[in-house]
Amino acid sequence: MVLKKRSLVLFVIAMLWGCQSWINITNTYDPDANFADLKTYAWVPDSEATPGGQKITKIPLDGYLRNAVENTLAAKGYQKVTPDTADFEIIYHAALTKTSDQTLNDQSGFTPINSPRSIAVGAYDVPVNDYPTGTLIIDIVNPKTRHLIWRGSAQGQLNQNPGVEERKEKIDRAVKEILKPFPPK
Repeated sequence: MVLKKRSLVLFVIAMLWGCQSWINITNTYDPDANFADLKTYAWVPDSEATPGGQKITKIPLDGYLRNAVENTLAAKGYQKVTPDTADFEIIYHAALTKTSDQTLNDQSGFTPINSPRSIAVGAYDVPVNDYPTGTLIIDIVNPKTRHLIWRGSAQGQLNQNPGVEERKEKIDRAVKEILKPFPPK
């Protein structure tokens, strides 16, 4: 079960950064949080939380993602420190969902034909395709109150066969986009 969950999270991270045609970036924050005083950060300790609900440390893509976050924060002037001295803590979560032509068919009113893997569109028999969507969320937490003060996310259609270098590049780009509006003005 743990291996299955670990594989799912690894798949989400790998695939999200191979987004083909679109990626949607959103963020939200606590307007009462004092972002001006934030200078140092640490990762939420593994004993307190696990990314994506799974413990995936020591997996190469986890390392790529953490490096991308750390490099992006360093470029913004933040310094990584130990958790007991950090002004804020970071954790990420990953999720995978699928939308299929069948789901779209059900929502649009098309009538499916005999095969569960095809739909009728007019006089044509159209194969059903699955569209995997990945989501990456980066949370910024106040270590003293344990309250979430900022959240950024990326969601996009997944490319299932990116190479390692392409994955790294997409991870870097997505993390930079997620963290671009941090801290809020």
